[in-house]
Amino acid sequence: MFLHIGADLSVPVQDIALILDCENGMSEITREALNALKSADAGDMRRSVVLTPGMAYYSPISKSTLRKRLRRLSELM
Repeated sequence: MFLHIGADLSVPVQDIALILDCENGMSEITREALNALKSADAGDMRRSVVLTPGMAYYSPISKSTLRKRLRRLSELM
């Protein structure tokens, strides 16, 4: 199954390690770690970031909405 994170981007659910909130600020260490990863943007705004092994996907969709979508997908599995 795939999680749609905005625009034309979807991420395989089994690859998702973490979903972070970009709206409430991040520590400098977290930003540096994200900058070290390859990244893709799913839109103009960066409200959340979905981390997978070796990749950071920035999404215009909030962390709480993405978590709700994940819960719905897990109910289908």
